[in-house]
Amino acid sequence: MNTSRSHNAMREAFGIDWIVSQRIGVDRHTGKTLMISGRSIRASSDTLYLALRSRMHIRRSMSKDHVIGSDLVEMFANRAIIVSYMHWIQDPILVGQEVSQDLCHAFAFMSRSLRRRRVRELVAAHRDMDRAVLMTDIIGRHNPGAAMMAARRALEHVDERIHQMQSMLSHIGFVEVRLYAELDRHRRLYERLLAALGGRKGDANRAVLMKSHSRYRSTERIELAIRETLKFEQLFRGVRAHPFRRNAKHTAEDLRYLARAYKRVLNGRDTETAWSNIDNGIRRLRQGIVWVFARHELEMNVMFPLAFLLADMEDYGVVLQKAVGGSHDECASVELPDFRERVTGIHERMHGIYQNIRSIPQDKIRYSPQPQVLAHLVEAMRYLQTHDIKESKKEIGLALSSL
Repeated sequence: MNTSRSHNAMREAFGIDWIVSQRIGVDRHTGKTLMISGRSIRASSDTLYLALRSRMHIRRSMSKDHVIGSDLVEMFANRAIIVSYMHWIQDPILVGQEVSQDLCHAFAFMSRSLRRRRVRELVAAHRDMDRAVLMTDIIGRHNPGAAMMAARRALEHVDERIHQMQSMLSHIGFVEVRLYAELDRHRRLYERLLAALGGRKGDANRAVLMKSHSRYRSTERIELAIRETLKFEQLFRGVRAHPFRRNAKHTAEDLRYLARAYKRVLNGRDTETAWSNIDNGIRRLRQGIVWVFARHELEMNVMFPLAFLLADMEDYGVVLQKAVGGSHDECASVELPDFRERVTGIHERMHGIYQNIRSIPQDKIRYSPQPQVLAHLVEAMRYLQTHDIKESKKEIGLALSSL
């Protein structure tokens, strides 16, 4: 298949050019994550986490291989129906009989599936299958051969669509990996700083940025601390992406403050006050860094599972409606098979994060989001206990916006 034509078809079908993007960028003014294709910006997301979650939603909706709705699985089902009909046409015994009840139901499913999609290949497949089912040629004569040709054309259209969707999945997977790498790059920067501050277990003897009670307070060590502090300041000044942008700005300011204090010690000016400022600066940096890791835990272990659970619940209701009929509200109220198990797991993780956030010391940082985050977590857990997933997810979103 012509690659250019395949990409154009994907763009037309999904209406999202950005999915074939090869680059990830960041808006310097807003900090939004950008999907860039060629010289054009195809889409933007408020944060790296949201960009990753949206791509994961698309991939999951296309590739699910279980009862919860999947566009790709549905296309394979349509393909199987068309092949069954072609076998029926070719069988000299069956073709003289009425179409079976099962095949009639399959046709109805396929017709609904193809008709509700405004995709060129599926519109053409629907048109060809309508012609094939009539078993007549263009002048109205009974003609199984013409029906076979029409069904074969429909099969080609569905196969092309399947190929497009599989190509899309590979592109989405590529973008996902890039977004994971970008998130990991930012987190590693904070981990490196935390190690330099002696903030993790086992880092104390390797800390480059010394506190007042450090055993190694030579001129060479202080000069090294100044160089490392200024190097980290430059790195954090270069952080543009949300949700790291605001925290990185404060971190860079604290590092500059720390470098000035080290220089005063080096020059022998008011060293007692300077060392006090160094201790306070290091403590403030550590307390600020903790919130970056707290956000990551809240995003990956609570927000992502909640968002996917909500999407699965909605998909399950749609699948039931297709399979058994009934109103949308009736089908939407049917409980997902693993719903309670997933809710319990999310609640346990949410409670664990709540306890961790409660224990974060806040005496040195300029602005503490702790009260707001804890209040929203309490509400989110309350909604989760009543199985109100939508409201629980909204509260977690508000907690994240406080960070």
